[in-house]
Amino acid sequence: MRFDRDDVGTFRYDASVFTQPDLPPSGARSPLASFKGPGELPRIEQEGAFRGRNAAETLDLLQPFLRRAGITRVAVVHGLDVIPIPVVMVTRPLSSSLSVTQGKGVTLEQAKVSGIMEAIEHFHAETVEGVVRLGSVRELETADPAIDVHFPGRLPGFNADVRCLWQRGFGLISQRARWVPFDLVHLDLRTQGRVFNPLFVPTSNGLASGNCLEEATAHALYEVIERHSAYEFFRCPAEVQESRRVVLFSVYGDCSSRLLRVLAEADVRVCVWDLTGDTGVATFLCEIVGGDAELRPVPMARGFGSHASPDVALARAICEAVQSRVTMISGSRDDMTAHEHEYGYEERPRHISEHHARVRRPATRLFRAVPSRNFGSFSEECEWLARTVERLGFGEPIVVDLSKSGWPIHVVRVIVPRMVFEPALVGGEAP
Repeated sequence: MRFDRDDVGTFRYDASVFTQPDLPPSGARSPLASFKGPGELPRIEQEGAFRGRNAAETLDLLQPFLRRAGITRVAVVHGLDVIPIPVVMVTRPLSSSLSVTQGKGVTLEQAKVSGIMEAIEHFHAETVEGVVRLGSVRELETADPAIDVHFPGRLPGFNADVRCLWQRGFGLISQRARWVPFDLVHLDLRTQGRVFNPLFVPTSNGLASGNCLEEATAHALYEVIERHSAYEFFRCPAEVQESRRVVLFSVYGDCSSRLLRVLAEADVRVCVWDLTGDTGVATFLCEIVGGDAELRPVPMARGFGSHASPDVALARAICEAVQSRVTMISGSRDDMTAHEHEYGYEERPRHISEHHARVRRPATRLFRAVPSRNFGSFSEECEWLARTVERLGFGEPIVVDLSKSGWPIHVVRVIVPRMVFEPALVGGEAP
């Protein structure tokens, strides 16, 4: 029994009981065996990022694959706003998830790579290749004794006895085969021809790409940690949240401090919070609104960023906030409902009033209080991140390699079983 996916990718449905050995067959090893993949690239520091290649080289390598991914347009859109931080939108009209993705960066090349790679990530997740199996958690336990029912985003109908589709990934610590719900891997949101009702809320959480497998995995881990840190932050009382607002004059990172000056010159008001949790991975929330002289009122925009380097984490949060603002102006995000768009504009006066009130109150968190770490390689970075989240009780991170043969980048989906990224997705409480 097969399900064909638009002649782009095919996966097979195997109804057999789980009898696979715990280790991959035929002596195969995990994609990140011993955290030292044969194709790992050097970890190169760039403006606001660490990459395996510079942005110009990655952009050149990706050009021949745009059509294959269904990309028809890469548009530079930050000119719609007063902030000269590059933002692009990438269009894929035949997508089965988002038709438009956004990209941002310190340079225009970085923004283009960001948007294109996000679009390609979605393409890979929409056209997953490989074998999926039907079964329940109890059936799965013989092949994967460490199986965890506390996967993020589960819906009320999921339990240990419910049968659903599963795909095999690999534990980043144990290096053993691990099974994860297929709903947490793919991003094909079409309903026509669906055989099983979804038991998990479909999201792109933990979906990431990179110039090599290790870089992609590190980015995915940072995203999962970032969203969990945001979840924990918004559960805190208001006074605790306020105590974590960062003194902007204390920011000394080369890239992030320069971006803050760009916002100030554009008469954009900024608030930053330190969301760093028990993981010790620097995480920030950046909130921006236009100044009093703004001719066309734009709703408040937010961005998040997470990285072992506080400078990179804050730069990501700032750029994402700018991207969110431009997206609101352009109206190009096809998962933004009319209600959300109208709500943003209707509530703008209240949001600006609250933002200005926050700005008038002195912040107390100093930038130097945020932990910082540096790594010599992506594999070292992956290992530290994976062991940190496992040590804190969130479960072993599981990576599913979605990369396609012949492509110049790698795409992965990382799932951390007990890391929550939105309260409503797990019945309102953490597992």
